[in-house]
Order: sequence, then C-alpha cells, then structure tokens
Amino acid sequence: MEATLERPQETAEPAAVAVTVETRALKGALDRLAKLVPVRPATPLYAHLALAPRPGALVLAGTNGERDLELTIAADATHGPTRLVPAAPLAQVVRTLDAKTVTLELEGETLVLTAGRFATRLHLAPDGEALPLDFTADPLLALPAADLAAVLEPVAYATSSDAQRAVFTGVQLELHPERLRGVASDGFRLALAERPLAEDAEVLAPLPAAGAEDEEESREPGPLALVVPKPAVVELLGILRGVEGTVRLHRRGGRLVLRAKRVKYAAALLEGVYPDYARVIPAEAPHVAGFDVRPLREALRRTAVMSDLASRRVDLTFEEERLRLVSEGDYGRGEEVLEGIDYEGEPLTLALNATYLEEALSAVPRRARLELAGPTAPLAVRDAEAPDGYLAVVVPLRV
Repeated sequence: MEATLERPQETAEPAAVAVTVETRALKGALDRLAKLVPVRPATPLYAHLALAPRPGALVLAGTNGERDLELTIAADATHGPTRLVPAAPLAQVVRTLDAKTVTLELEGETLVLTAGRFATRLHLAPDGEALPLDFTADPLLALPAADLAAVLEPVAYATSSDAQRAVFTGVQLELHPERLRGVASDGFRLALAERPLAEDAEVLAPLPAAGAEDEEESREPGPLALVVPKPAVVELLGILRGVEGTVRLHRRGGRLVLRAKRVKYAAALLEGVYPDYARVIPAEAPHVAGFDVRPLREALRRTAVMSDLASRRVDLTFEEERLRLVSEGDYGRGEEVLEGIDYEGEPLTLALNATYLEEALSAVPRRARLELAGPTAPLAVRDAEAPDGYLAVVVPLRV
C-alpha cells in the first residue's frame, strides 16, 4: 500500500516513534521541499513540514498555500502520528550532516534528531495542527514523465515576468486528442512544443467539443487547455527529472495534481486561457535560413555585449551563405560574420532582441531553421531535425 498523508491508518500511537533514514535521501527531500515552503509566510503554519512515519517509509509534505508537495522516502519505520516540524531549521541541520543515516524520534511535543555523535531537539507544532494539503482531483491523463517534461521545459523561458499580464505568466498545457502541447508567450515572443501521445498514454477524461460552423455537424474533441504558473512549471520539471515511468495528471476546479511513484504535487492554475496565438505564427516564409545553433548563440552573446541594455538590439543581415551580426551602443560597436549559412531568398536585414533570439534557439539541440517573412514580420524558429516538435516566434524590433 502506498504511504500517504491523506488517510492515516487507525492505530494506537506509541509514546515515542523512531524513524531511521539515509541522510542522502532525507537531504534530497528537504532540499526540494525547502524551495516551495516559504521562510516567512503570512500564515505561520506554512513554515512547517508535515512528517509522518509509515511502515517502511517516511512521508514529508509542505505547502505555500498555492502549491502542495508530498514526498515519500524509504525508512526503517512503523506507523506513527503526523506532526508538524519547523521546515527551515530541520533542512539546515540535515544539510550539514555527514553521517550515513539519521534517526528522527517523535517524543511528545519534540522531534529528537540524532546522526553519529550529533543530536538536536526541535519543538513541534501543537498536536492536532495540520497543513491544508489537497491532492484530491479527477483523473485526466496518464503518460510517460519524459513526455510531459518535453512539452514544458523548451517553452518555459517565454513566459512573462509581468504580473499584470495575468495568463501570460504561465505555460498553457494543452491536451489534444492525439498529442500534448505546451505554449508560452509574453506578448513579444511565443514558444510551442508538442509531442504525440505515446502508445501507453491514457486520456482519462472526456475532452471538450471543438466548435463547428454548422451546428448540425458532428463536433470533434477539442483541446483541453490549462495554464500552469511559471513557479509550478519549474517545480514540476524538478519532480519529473527524478521520475521514471508513468505520471498521472488529475484536475479539479482550478487545481492540477500530479501523482507519480513516491511523489504528489498540486498547484493552483491561472484563470483563463491564451488568446488565439495561431494568428502570430507566420503562414509564409519567402526567406529561409538553416544553420548550426551553437555558433550563432555564441556570436549573439559576443555581439550583444555592445548593444543597448534595454533593447539588446542586434541587426542581422542574411545573405547567400553568410550572416552578419552588428550591434552598437554607448560602449562601442560589435560585429561578427558567420559563414556557411544555408540561406534562400533575397538579402534581408532585421533588428532583433538578442536575448529573445538566443533563448528561442536554446531548445534546439543541433541545427535550426529560421523562416523569415520580412524585416518587420514575426520570424519562426524551428528545430531543423524535428520541425514539428518545436516552434518559436520572435517579433523584430521597431526601428
């Protein structure tokens, strides 16, 4: 039976309960929880972790009021009470330990920690206090962990950092009938990554019907769109890197829940969905450039040193088999020419934010394809080796 905090077993609690865990495993769990749990929260209870001994396991959980995380690690333990311990001092103490194992003993209102020759006591929150953890939701999708990471990680950079831009501060996760897509935009650029649903993936909830011009036409399933806040995306990616096999997504109301082996995670979703972003994707590309990503990213970094800090402007001139990069600012002028560019079309010059272009290229492992419609039209960046898997759109600067 899976260890959990949700339905404690009914059993007589001993006067003292001891748990022995590997220090490395405890450090890893506490480090992950420390990134979520606020140090000085508005609600003092949120500065605590829930700690629950279970047969053969130790369950730890924390919340910041919007996002909940529960981790289970192997332990020499029996069933014990769920108690709240101050998160920051526990994590700081465990981080300094060099003993192979740690023993945690619940004694009344105290947690006694011993490791090698070291021992300390931490005061527990009063018995009966509990964190408002909530992992209850309706099944949505089961899929390989790597596939979920593959549509979130390449696009997260394009989210907005401006809280006033509301929905654009998150990644829109879209479940289509046969594929999964991640989309992010800050209004000046857009990033899109998608993967076909694997053979062993399961869609566990009905998808909304897509609109039809004729009401008598049968309505095909449309995408289910959920906007995940950027902090939750970062935490999800950290979780997914440590998970092998299948994860299950659940949803209820405005919350998304991920369940995997020894991990549960829940996050509040942003309200609303992205506007019709397909309208900004260039439909035609009379100019096309193909090149290796690494040399261009390095050239952008070098050249942009001389650019204006606000706009990060770099002028790119595409010609047959070459690309010229130029930037000018208060400190001087930077220029570099890249040879061996595969370019089709008339010579073209456009001004771009160097950071935006470099980040758009960061999701392309080897060779990129730029589709350009003109000096002021949005340009598309694709992975030349997998053009249907990743797309970024960057809007040129107004000059």
